[in-house]
Amino acid sequence: MLTYNKVKNEQKMKIEMQRVSDLLAQAVTDLEAEGGDIRFFNAAFLIAAIQLQAEVEGPDTIMRALSKVGVRELAHTGVVGRC
Repeated sequence: MLTYNKVKNEQKMKIEMQRVSDLLAQAVTDLEAEGGDIRFFNAAFLIAAIQLQAEVEGPDTIMRALSKVGVRELAHTGVVGRC
């Protein structure tokens, strides 16, 4: 049962990652067409994502979520392997 739930959760995450990717692609296309500033957009998006995390999972989970994602991204780029 645990393996089944893990697989279902991975499937759900894949679907939602695609949804977010599509939304971001459209937002960046609109931003570029309107002459927006990607750096400010990025900062605003990050703030909104952190606020959503706090609303959905509670503010005490922010540090853990950021750490987990940060380590995964650093490992993906090879930075962790060089430390």
